Amino acid sequence: GTVTANGVLLSECNYHKIGILGCYPKEVKVSGPGLEGGCRVGEALNIAVDIANAGTGNLHITIDGPQGLGATSTFDDQGGAVSLNLIFHKAGIYKMAIVYGDQEVKGSPHCIRAWDPSLVTAYGSGVTGIGTSVGLPAEVFVDLTKSGIGLLEISVKGPLGETRALEVLLTET
Repeated sequence: GTVTANGVLLSECNYHKIGILGCYPKEVKVSGPGLEGGCRVGEALNIAVDIANAGTGNLHITIDGPQGLGATSTFDDQGGAVSLNLIFHKAGIYKMAIVYGDQEVKGSPHCIRAWDPSLVTAYGSGVTGIGTSVGLPAEVFVDLTKSGIGLLEISVKGPLGETRALEVLLTET
């Protein structure tokens, strides 16, 4: 099996499942928390590919994403399960196609979001304190254009350490 990213071979193993006649790509099961929610840049994304009931075939995984994609992967064959660990080094959306026996498996391709919190920027009167008054609203703008879209949590602590509720308005510009 192989894992390639933007045309570059990342991982290769001599994994060719034999012993079960026929090839049944529809029986391949792919799971992992990052498939739906994405992952943070630099953190491992674990994906399990279960080929125990898929018959004989080769597994190929292709990832396409932003230029400068950096990812590492490892295969760990444990009784028909292949564990794939990816680390994305750049924020963006990655498309992962999984092929078994020359056919795409159910649900493929998967779109995986990677985000980088260090690239989030915030600005406005609520950040600088300039032009704000007690009891009046203060604006805070959060720019996610370079960081990619991940889970955004905003909280404000008052002067005595108490947490204040915020009214959040999401807009795209």
